[in-house]
Amino acid sequence: MRICLINLLANAIKFTENGTVNLRVNAGIATAERYTGKTRCHVCTSSSSQFLFPNTLHFEVEDTGPGIAPAEMAGLFDAFVQTETGQKFAEGTGLGLAITRKFVQLMGGEIQISSVLGEGAIFKFDIKIDEPDSIELIAKPLRRVIGLEPNQEVYRLLVVDDTKENRLLLVKLLEPIGFEVQEAENGAEGLALWESWQPHLIWMDTRKGAYEETKRPRDKETQTACTPSPQVQFPMSNSQSVIIRIVDNGAGMNQEVQHQIFDPFFTTKPVGSGTGLGLAISYQIVVEKHQGHISCISTLGQGTEFIVEIRVRAKAAH
Repeated sequence: MRICLINLLANAIKFTENGTVNLRVNAGIATAERYTGKTRCHVCTSSSSQFLFPNTLHFEVEDTGPGIAPAEMAGLFDAFVQTETGQKFAEGTGLGLAITRKFVQLMGGEIQISSVLGEGAIFKFDIKIDEPDSIELIAKPLRRVIGLEPNQEVYRLLVVDDTKENRLLLVKLLEPIGFEVQEAENGAEGLALWESWQPHLIWMDTRKGAYEETKRPRDKETQTACTPSPQVQFPMSNSQSVIIRIVDNGAGMNQEVQHQIFDPFFTTKPVGSGTGLGLAISYQIVVEKHQGHISCISTLGQGTEFIVEIRVRAKAAH
């Protein structure tokens, strides 16, 4: 939900040069939209989403930006699609709304948009929620950690963050409990402390490059004499279909990973390095949009091969 709201609010702020951006949240059945008397173009991604469930959270992000032309509404939630206004800003990949819709659908909801060209747009989505049992509403006494159990080893924790206040907060929270804590301002300092002090746990800011900094020495250790050589091949293209093979000689994947590789939000990348949506969206584009087929063949330690087959539509004779 957080990612959905960030995407929608970021778009609204980016495209609104004058006026306001409003976020509204309601519980229960949403109130009917108030029209201004002018024609408002409306798109709903599912016919069933007109009927809200009694237990829902209803979100609206409204802006007073340039609005969206009716001709651009139909493909607005498709992957890699940008409006004419978005192309003028020359930013983004056209994946923000596609990812937002996928998240909303996974939470059991749908997303809609209504817009007046030149006046703004309203993005709306509804999330179904379960009503808790009455027993769950009984307040439980708050329990506060006051220290570690006695007669155990002292645990060493390393905090790596370039913001002094963040480091100080964690140190003040962890030291009174009984942890031994040291701090580092960046990845290089953190790596040096890791080698000399051997902490049991590292708290690290993954957004500012500290994690990538600590990866570099280990990357060098794991590099082999083999030079990476990804290849793209077109072995069996014909009048009915195009087959594309993407082959690499990388680390490969085991069977468990291969079975999940196209699942939304599944990723083999480290925390903070990916969303797990890249291959899921690729699968959706190939299979659902182009009625094609995509498969993965991999041997651990030898490399991976992706095979994409897309049917070719014959041009109509003139």
